[in-house]
Amino acid sequence: MDLLCVMLAAAVLPISAPLQTPDTGGGKIAWSRGDLEETLTKSKVEGRPVMAYFTAEWCRFCKRLDAGAFSDDTVVRLSEKYVRVLVDCTDRDVLRAMGERWKIAGVPAVQFYDAEGRKVGEVVGVASMGELVRRMAPGGEEARVLEKLGGEWRDTHRVELRNGNVIDGVLEESGKDWVVIRWSPEAMVRIKAVDIYRIQRLVIRTAGSDLPRVDLFTPVPAPAAEEEPNEVSKVAAMPSVEEILERVSGASRDRRQELMEELREFGVGGARHLLDRISALDPDRTSWALEALRRMKDVPFDEALRGALASPRADVRAGAVYILADRGAVSMVRSMTPLLRDPESAVRTAAVSAVTRLADAGALPDLVEASQDPEDTVRRIAVSGAMDLAKRTGADAELARMWIRVLRRADDSAQADLARGLGLLASTKKAADFPEADIREALTELLRDRGEAAREAAAGALGELSPDPATARALGESLAAELNADVAARLCNSLAKIGQGEREALEALIERLRSDNDMVRRAAEGALRRLTRQNHGSNYDDWREWYERNFR
Repeated sequence: MDLLCVMLAAAVLPISAPLQTPDTGGGKIAWSRGDLEETLTKSKVEGRPVMAYFTAEWCRFCKRLDAGAFSDDTVVRLSEKYVRVLVDCTDRDVLRAMGERWKIAGVPAVQFYDAEGRKVGEVVGVASMGELVRRMAPGGEEARVLEKLGGEWRDTHRVELRNGNVIDGVLEESGKDWVVIRWSPEAMVRIKAVDIYRIQRLVIRTAGSDLPRVDLFTPVPAPAAEEEPNEVSKVAAMPSVEEILERVSGASRDRRQELMEELREFGVGGARHLLDRISALDPDRTSWALEALRRMKDVPFDEALRGALASPRADVRAGAVYILADRGAVSMVRSMTPLLRDPESAVRTAAVSAVTRLADAGALPDLVEASQDPEDTVRRIAVSGAMDLAKRTGADAELARMWIRVLRRADDSAQADLARGLGLLASTKKAADFPEADIREALTELLRDRGEAAREAAAGALGELSPDPATARALGESLAAELNADVAARLCNSLAKIGQGEREALEALIERLRSDNDMVRRAAEGALRRLTRQNHGSNYDDWREWYERNFR
């Protein structure tokens, strides 16, 4: 996610003459300070789109945007087709009051409106040049700009292959006749409109390149299974297993249990024939077959499950994974890790659980990828599983560094789960090289995210770190600007743990005693009592008098 300085932004100021480089930012773009409402009204008459820049003098990230993307010649040129209005949000009262009107999550923020005054886009935080160009340039021009930008382009990009296949991903690098696509939660390979697998890193070469072509998929054939000695062969077991399958339909629960015991008598051969047939069975008999196979723990048929892992049916793939996990089939872990990217969430859930139980530290990158899964259940099992695996193998520092690297590009829900995971890792850290300072920086940055879930998780996670004055000040600044009650309460609770002696933290907590929300007031009062050993209840005036007496 992009960096934000504070939550919510807007202003009501008269429109003035264009300002080439205003004090509050703007780079080389010629902005006019003004009221966005009035600007939109006038732009409708002129038939021009509007580009609104919400900024503030105290916003250090706004200054980074001014010196970066807003100073790029391409961005400046593309901005000229817009009516450009700068909304000054330096006054925090204006910031809070106008936030609800324009739905701005923080500053810096740039909103785009069409000539009819309809909002058509928004970029929040320190936007890249590529991100702004994608919002500003129409289709034809965007393609030409992309060619000019080359390796600096960092936005979601679609690659259309000549055979009709489409790849959506993040373009990491590009050259004259090649591009490198980096993985993202949205990056999917689509073949004939069917989502197949997410991609990790894919090099695509054009037909004109003299470099070797890279195939999207290289199937690895399963090794031929060998018959174990002293077991009934699959061919010999076939008629009996088919008869058992026929009797399953309509059988009572007790009778089904008896048929499972009958199947066991045919050993490896019976299991293999059942696995050959399982994808063609109806759902009821498939469920019975999976349970029967799960109970055959003393029958060695692990290798025969490879075919079930590649079944076209999700219930069979998931069932095979659970069976292998129950059997402790460590040798099959590498056959299961591709299912972490399966199109069906039930299969991904099974794969995450199995890999966590069976794998060594080498599987951490796979679990880190699954920690960004769009499905809540999969993602949370992956986060918990990655922590368990890291602690079991002494790789907690390595996992923390991996999560930090993916935190910014994850979506809001994934960021929240990753932030909580980082907090838990930090609270039980053992490694001497544990990157607590890097975690602190990443979580502090997340406090300025526009996603409420991510901010709340980051606020709670920071409270699990070792006390640090800079972190306490950052929590205090966020608390002063936070409008969401749940996030504000979480900030208060974390300050209670690490805000000892920090004036900014105490002042922010005292101000929260004036909140209309009972939960926030109680959290602020509890934090103040814990930090100061004072007991002024929830009386704002008494706490303010104490603060002035001791810190002014």
